[in-house]
Amino acid sequence: MKIRVHMPDTEEGIQQLKMKVAEIHVEAIINNIQKLPCEADRKLELFNTIKIEIRKRAEKNNKSRLGIKVTV
Repeated sequence: MKIRVHMPDTEEGIQQLKMKVAEIHVEAIINNIQKLPCEADRKLELFNTIKIEIRKRAEKNNKSRLGIKVTV
């Protein structure tokens, strides 16, 4: 499958594209977790664990962009 993406020209357009990609990722994560053959409380625990990991990685990424050394 080939996908062609035309990148936006403005900062606002770039931010909108990033938000749309993030929304699609979240939907994929939720859909995959819902399909798992386990109890709802386990699914919620898994979702929360993934959410925490994503936040950690985003924080680490943001700090590295600012030149702050991060060790985990």
